[in-house]
Amino acid sequence: MTLPPIAVDFESRSALDLGKVGASVYAAHPSTSIICVVFVDAETDEEFVWRPGERIPRIAHQTGRQWLAHNAGFDMGIWHRHFDARLPPLSQWECNAVRMSINGYPRKLDEASIAILGKPAKDKAEAAALTPMMKVKA
Repeated sequence: MTLPPIAVDFESRSALDLGKVGASVYAAHPSTSIICVVFVDAETDEEFVWRPGERIPRIAHQTGRQWLAHNAGFDMGIWHRHFDARLPPLSQWECNAVRMSINGYPRKLDEASIAILGKPAKDKAEAAALTPMMKVKA
């Protein structure tokens, strides 16, 4: 039985412009720091927020669960640069932006929200309503 995924969202800041330099350069730059990381357990809808100086939530150490992120390349780069590069392995990351694209929706979350919901998502909870739409069509 496959365990439900863990949704992950990083908020960061840097002297660099992510759109100009790309995720790898941005993540590796010394000025890049993490503001917070939000983990959401898709099984329980429980949300865990990590901020610098705190212990990483135990959910982040669970093995065998997929990690879902919108633009996962960015989130993987930040996680591997600033946390434990061994966890989770590359095979356990999934990208919601790619799922959107495969299904013919815009890759940008705000644009996908308009395409699917008919309006911009007002918050993270409403954006989470897009998750069923991100499943790859058979």
